[in-house]
Amino acid sequence: MKTKIGLYPLLALVVLVLASLACGSDTTGSKTATPKPAAQPAAAAPAATSAIAEEKAAPAPTSPAATKTTAPASTARPTDTPRATNTPKPTNTSRPSPTANVGGVGERREAGGIALTITKVSKTNTISDLWKAKAGHVYLVVEALIENTTRDEAPYNPLYFKVKDEEGYEYTTALAAPSPDLKSGSLAKGERVRGNVAFEVPTAAKGFVLSYEPMVILGGYQPIRIGLDATQRDAARQEATPAVSAGASTKVISPGNLRAGPGTNYSVIGSVKAGDVLGVSGRNSDGSWLLVTPSGGEAWIFAQLVEPVAAASLPVKTSTAPTAVPVVQPTAAPAAQFNAGGFPKIGQEVEGGGWRFKVLETHKRKAVYFYDTAYIAQGHFLVLIIEAVNLQPGTNYFAKNVDLYLTDAPGKAYSSSSKGSSYAAWQYTKDSVYDDTNPGVVSRMAIAFDLPDNLGDVLVSTGKLLKWIYLGNFAQMKSEDS
Repeated sequence: MKTKIGLYPLLALVVLVLASLACGSDTTGSKTATPKPAAQPAAAAPAATSAIAEEKAAPAPTSPAATKTTAPASTARPTDTPRATNTPKPTNTSRPSPTANVGGVGERREAGGIALTITKVSKTNTISDLWKAKAGHVYLVVEALIENTTRDEAPYNPLYFKVKDEEGYEYTTALAAPSPDLKSGSLAKGERVRGNVAFEVPTAAKGFVLSYEPMVILGGYQPIRIGLDATQRDAARQEATPAVSAGASTKVISPGNLRAGPGTNYSVIGSVKAGDVLGVSGRNSDGSWLLVTPSGGEAWIFAQLVEPVAAASLPVKTSTAPTAVPVVQPTAAPAAQFNAGGFPKIGQEVEGGGWRFKVLETHKRKAVYFYDTAYIAQGHFLVLIIEAVNLQPGTNYFAKNVDLYLTDAPGKAYSSSSKGSSYAAWQYTKDSVYDDTNPGVVSRMAIAFDLPDNLGDVLVSTGKLLKWIYLGNFAQMKSEDS
């Protein structure tokens, strides 16, 4: 019997044969292939991953020839970057001179609305019986003139000064200074104050540079620096523009006389008051007197009566006066040349600066007292008892608005003694010129001046208020404790 084979089994057989042929080919290849390597340790896996990442980032060349297609040199040259040699070299910039910002004695320096002039520098071993320099030291004393040029208000204080020597050591102000010593206070715009400041320094120290900077939180004051030694002053003068030239002028800061020659032995030919402007055309040999040109003429004036000028740049001139009057004492003006009749006297009121005031009485004393402690004058104290009424709408203190000092007939100024004034206020049971006073209230204050015994006629001056009160001849006043 014939067996009949179906179509589907036949197709399945064909597929099986074809599959077998295909598997035989693969199996043969696998027999001849290199055995599959064993599994690598787990630690090697990150390295392989890193290599793959590097290849994706920058495909490696497949043959040495491929390396010639990308020349690294062509991409490494920074041809688009500007060459440094094209930048200008700062060869023309000059280094600042060490003295470019340092003034000299007698030169007016201004910064931040404050002007400072050091008018005199000296050294002394003794300020008073109570103040003597310790062994190996000396007091360096500077006379300072401070001006408020542009600010609404500017404080001043001797503690704002310091000096530094050439070794870099810094010195602050001493607790005392020769009279007239600089006090503390405040200057309105246009006001000025003058006084001595002292520093106790080693005798061998030199190369001093003084700096002045008000120590305040607000306001932005800039320091002013002044060289105090002769070499520094000379260097500063050489670098600075000459302060005095043809046609220069100066302003009078204290009233005084104009004379026919450079000295008190020449006759008086005129007078000036504070605020007068004078032309300056020359000086005497040491610069202590200036030749000025008031109203077109020529006359000599004592240099300390005017704003400081750079006297070294002025030509030296001599007097053309045919004769000189007999020599007189420099501190006492001849009676015929001084007329006190035009000034208010003790007990007469003057008004200014928001106050109405008068000198109620005066006391000449060798010493003033605080309890049993005496403060002794170098000459004699002249104690003024001032009676003042505050005319302002608010509370204020007298010294803020009225700058009292004494002046002799030739115009030399004398500042008050702060310690002497404190002792006198206690001794005479009076207020201080720094005590607050309410509007309309009368205050009686004591203020003391240490004056030389041979001083002649003296007046109270009120500074910019341009008012004076005649007190009399100091040398002829009787001392209360003599």
